[in-house]
Amino acid sequence: MEGTVIHLSLETEETGFDDYRYANHKVLVFEDILTQPICIEQNWKLGKGGILWDSAYILADYIHKNCDFRGKKVIELGAGCALTSIIAGSMGAEVVSTDIQPTLQLTSRNLDRNQALIQSYTVVELNWTKPEDRENLPYEKFDVILMSDLFYLPVT
Repeated sequence: MEGTVIHLSLETEETGFDDYRYANHKVLVFEDILTQPICIEQNWKLGKGGILWDSAYILADYIHKNCDFRGKKVIELGAGCALTSIIAGSMGAEVVSTDIQPTLQLTSRNLDRNQALIQSYTVVELNWTKPEDRENLPYEKFDVILMSDLFYLPVT
């Protein structure tokens, strides 16, 4: 996954996160990864879940180069911007992308925006503190669980 990143829109009037190189860009386009560009919207106003972290890019790169997901049921926990879900879906997985609100709306928009690349996907709200959310998952078991930079401790 040696794609180039094109920054289509730079939010210059506001500063967001200064600890991440791409966080202040509204839209990222990854070319040369798949047959079509992957377009990822970010929204730092959603907090850490609204931006694409290096760990998600590294995981997406790893699965793109090393995994075969054809016919697999794959769940991504804390999908955020959904790059990893998009890559897994492009490789034939039945992807279930999960996150919490309001981040889930961004997850859904990114999957919808890239739906031509994806075999099959579902977006489901999954809050780990609510056992009843698991009832909304379309499968009882998954072949693969994807997660990157998942644990976050807010400043209290």
